[in-house]
Amino acid sequence: MEAPPAPGAEPPSPAAAAAEAAAAAAGAAAAAGDMQQQEMREDKFLQAALQVRANNGFLPNCIFLPNAAAECQKEGISPRLRVEMVQEILIEQTQILWKKKQNLFRNNDEAFRRLADDTYTRYLPAEGRAAAAAAVQEQVVNNSVLLLSCLELFELEETPPTQEVN
Repeated sequence: MEAPPAPGAEPPSPAAAAAEAAAAAAGAAAAAGDMQQQEMREDKFLQAALQVRANNGFLPNCIFLPNAAAECQKEGISPRLRVEMVQEILIEQTQILWKKKQNLFRNNDEAFRRLADDTYTRYLPAEGRAAAAAAVQEQVVNNSVLLLSCLELFELEETPPTQEVN
């Protein structure tokens, strides 16, 4: 059970609260375990999202941050990103694309396809590469479903376009 916010503390944003609730409902939130961790954040969609689902609701470090991963390994720290953080990044990226009048579904489609490309997964160990791509593809699909079914999560002004007219 969560403790109430401290007096004078800002409540979490609706998007962050919704992402946290969705993750908790999905069983993604779990104990951190006894391994020392360093939470990492990257704001670019593919860089932040290319992860392996593992470790009781944690995702290993983003594959596009090989230098940061090597640094953490030297220090004996396991770099990991919480599932909730990936969801929050997906929400933020969706809002950015919406403001730029981008087709959100096309962006998700391109991300989904790139996950099968070794260019984007080459830093992952070979034995976990397929599982990594599948886990992130699942997040991308979930993001698209949320766009259609739970628009208030993204705090957008109107319904996103479902098809592009040439």
